[in-house]
Amino acid sequence: MKRRILALIALFSLAGGARAEDAMVPGAIVQTEQMRVALSADRAAASPGEKIWVALSFDLKPGWHTYWRTPGDAGEAITIGWTLPKGVTAGPIQWPTPERFDYSGIAGFGYTGHATLLTQVTIDPSVAPPGDIVLKADATWLSCADVCIPEEGALSLPIRIVAADAGPNVRANPAFAAARAALPRPAPWRVKATRRGDTLTLTAGPGVSARALKSALYFPFDGALIDNGAKQDFRLKDGALEMTVALTGGANKHGDAAGVLRLERSDGATVGYAFAAPIIAAGN
Repeated sequence: MKRRILALIALFSLAGGARAEDAMVPGAIVQTEQMRVALSADRAAASPGEKIWVALSFDLKPGWHTYWRTPGDAGEAITIGWTLPKGVTAGPIQWPTPERFDYSGIAGFGYTGHATLLTQVTIDPSVAPPGDIVLKADATWLSCADVCIPEEGALSLPIRIVAADAGPNVRANPAFAAARAALPRPAPWRVKATRRGDTLTLTAGPGVSARALKSALYFPFDGALIDNGAKQDFRLKDGALEMTVALTGGANKHGDAAGVLRLERSDGATVGYAFAAPIIAAGN
């Protein structure tokens, strides 16, 4: 309900804000008053049977944010609708590790500053060279500060199809390396999820580094699992990280705690770890 109310408020706020459709022109960049959105690839040319990585990047102005795959109490996740040539397919979005923000008691999961969403695109061997294909992405997102503005962009990106390996896009490589580094990595240790009443306890490890751990946050893939704005307590004991999180009233209907753990060190460096864990009732 909060999400619907927020969307209605945002629609009315458009009268005083920038509209993304005003900036929609054919090409790989959409510019609004709140952010710049760009579509790029790690290769400008590819051969039949190859896979390339495509990035949808968001550069937000200070004070603005947008949303992760599970947006929290309010908001809507970024979406990408692909229009691709025959023989070309796109995989699922690879989401960077999110952050948590709170506005007037409403907790959201998403991104500030910069975020890049990666998608792997496969070119079937049946796509014959030489020639050009065009990748078209219709993206939607919310730009939020004191109000949320629903925006959209139509972006397109040409890719040259060649007979031989054309090599990587050297200019794009640093940006793609940074985007891959921002993705949550598979958790290298076991994560156990235990429910006790209205509390979920996550135990990760042993093997979690105690190197000046400043904070730990849990972002579930299931948007109806936890009280998003509640304090998340954590402690390290014998190489294991233990977190306690408040559940929602309907959490007993949900059986998986899959999500991302975001660990931050005192030097500000953060790492995300993705995991899956069935929820087990205490005593079982």
